[in-house]
Amino acid sequence: ARAVHLDGSTAVIGSHLIGPVNGGTIYIYNKDNTGNWNEDQIINAPDTSGNDFFGHSLDKSGNRMVVGAFGHNFDENAENEIADTGAAYIYDNNGNDQWTLTEKVVASDRGIYAGFGWSVGISGSTCLVGSEGSGYTAEDQSLFYKGSAYIFETDTPQSIQEQALSDFGIYPNPTQGYLSFAKNLNGNNVILYNTLGQV
Repeated sequence: ARAVHLDGSTAVIGSHLIGPVNGGTIYIYNKDNTGNWNEDQIINAPDTSGNDFFGHSLDKSGNRMVVGAFGHNFDENAENEIADTGAAYIYDNNGNDQWTLTEKVVASDRGIYAGFGWSVGISGSTCLVGSEGSGYTAEDQSLFYKGSAYIFETDTPQSIQEQALSDFGIYPNPTQGYLSFAKNLNGNNVILYNTLGQV
């Protein structure tokens, strides 16, 4: 398992190498009154294909969950193929411990090898998606792994991308690691750490 989220009596486990040619799968476990963990749901992306790596990253906040698939090639309508551009899938819990796909989101500036969905975070209705390969072009491969982080507001019928953060100035770029949120008196701050622990 590459990604695990434990929240009270619910555990979400991502296994991005399971499924058709590394398509990826996530598993939902709930703990019963006797303390035993039971597998309640197995989730695959509805448009999964080989090497999507669905479940490489995931996060949960209340009844909403986001799952990254950094190797996915298609846009939110399963069209316009671009190699390894990436996608993220937003799921809601219907109240009966069953998770249903609400929406698929992609970057507004989808690019080849961008890896959108390499890392994800969610807090309430605000979703953060890391794109660890963003910036790569065939003309200027020096920008490979420059990285970007995309902020989405998901409490609307169709999620709105509010901002894209990039040009971090440190290596490895933070979107290759874990994305998290912190709160202060002024509202929400996004904290990005790279794999060396730099902010």
